[in-house]
This record gives sequence, structure tokens and C-alpha cells, in this order.
Amino acid sequence: MRALIAAHRAAGFRVVSVDLPGHGGSTGRRLNMASAVGAVRAAADWFGPFAAMVGHSFGGAVAINAAVGSVKGFEAVPTERIVAIASPSSMPNLFRKFGKHFHLGPRSQESVNRQVQRLTGRALHDFETGDQLRRLPIPTLVVHDKDDAEVAVDEAILAAGAGGHVRCT
Repeated sequence: MRALIAAHRAAGFRVVSVDLPGHGGSTGRRLNMASAVGAVRAAADWFGPFAAMVGHSFGGAVAINAAVGSVKGFEAVPTERIVAIASPSSMPNLFRKFGKHFHLGPRSQESVNRQVQRLTGRALHDFETGDQLRRLPIPTLVVHDKDDAEVAVDEAILAAGAGGHVRCT
């Protein structure tokens, strides 16, 4: 992200970079959608409004969820554009893969899903980027490498189906 930040600053833009809680150099050991959206909301309160929100991986999902206002207790973050780079678009799919990877049984998986609802005030199935972007018709660019080993390109294809305001490269 440093190269993107430097390029935008060189082009004359003011850049606010949020190091999400429990991620990168931030304090804490946990990162979840609620705390991440809260951090973006706090940055918007201090430095907004934003011409664009750009996020990589989970950060792209966070940008979309912040703009949509999907986490209860946090107002939507106004932005003119969104760029999501190599981001997961279906939290239900992501959590299913997580459960499969760690051999979670149905009760454990359901417990994880309840924890999402407890933290965000919404059911896990509400965290589908395509559905969210259909309700948020602002220009969105989804960037994804077809050979991404971390997040499958199918995630970008799901997001791109949200409407003509979403472009996928």
C-alpha cells in the first residue's frame, strides 16, 4: 500500500491511511469487521469526507462495509468512490472456508456465525459485497489477479455483478 499512498500524495491528494486494529503496527491482537469499520468511521470523523476509500484484502471489504453502514452503531462513511483490491466479497463463503480449513463442526461454525451477529448487529449472510454494492450505487473499482492464491478471483466476479457502477479489472 505504501506505493499507492506515495503515488496519490505525489499527485496532490491528501491520504489518510488507517492501520486497522490488531493488524499491521496497531495495538491489539484481534481484528474483526466491527472494530475495523469503527476505525474507518473514526478516521472519517477526524479527516473526512473522503473522495475515495481504497482497501486491500480485508481492507477492501472493510471499505465497502464502512460505506454501506453495515455495522450497527456506526453511521455510513460517505465517499465518492471505492477501490477494493484482492478483497473477499462473501463473508459467508470466507467463514465456510475457514471452518473447513480448521475442521469446525456444525455447532462450532454456528457459534462463529453468532459471534459475527453479536459483534456487528447483523447476520453473517448480510455481508455479501454484491448485495451491499447494489444498495450503494457509487463508482467502485474491483481489482483482482486471476492467479491470486489467497482470495479467489471468483470473489471479484461476485462483486462485479452488483451493477454498472462496479468495474472489475
